[in-house]
Amino acid sequence: MKRNIRNTPEPGSHTEPRENPKMFLEAGDTITIGSRKHRIERVSLAKDLGEKFGLVIPDDVPIYWLQRAGERRKGAYVPEQNIVLFFDNTDEETQHHELTHAVEYHQKPTSELLALYERVKAAITEDSFEGFVSFNFMKNIHEFIADGRTKGVFIHALKKEGLHDDFVRETAYLFTDPTKDS
Repeated sequence: MKRNIRNTPEPGSHTEPRENPKMFLEAGDTITIGSRKHRIERVSLAKDLGEKFGLVIPDDVPIYWLQRAGERRKGAYVPEQNIVLFFDNTDEETQHHELTHAVEYHQKPTSELLALYERVKAAITEDSFEGFVSFNFMKNIHEFIADGRTKGVFIHALKKEGLHDDFVRETAYLFTDPTKDS
């Protein structure tokens, strides 16, 4: 049976989906991102791949693996539908990054984490980086959290500015397995 989710919002947008976000699609179905249709090559669960990166993803968050089709985007977490989109050539850093969003996105940041985010935005400059410079973390608190856990250049910048230990401490609650005793 061919199914299609229409009007899937661009990742990071706040458009409400028109279909049930818990509906699982299958290989061979199509998904529309913006104005482009993509064929789903395979489907897996985020909690299974998340284990590879030490992440506990409690929900049944599907990963839809799509044909690359010339997209410049490597992957996405779509919070409005609680789904992850990867292409057939998505690298491990991107997988880790988007799966981190699946863990952290729907948890409210603490006031301490928000204060740290403001401190980091003020402290990190081009001089904080060695080689490649990435200011993706400046977009929002979610990118800050995911970049601080997955992007080596940003982790190095946090360490260089003496903020990495604070980052680890202030984000620990997001990544604690609720099924295990402390």
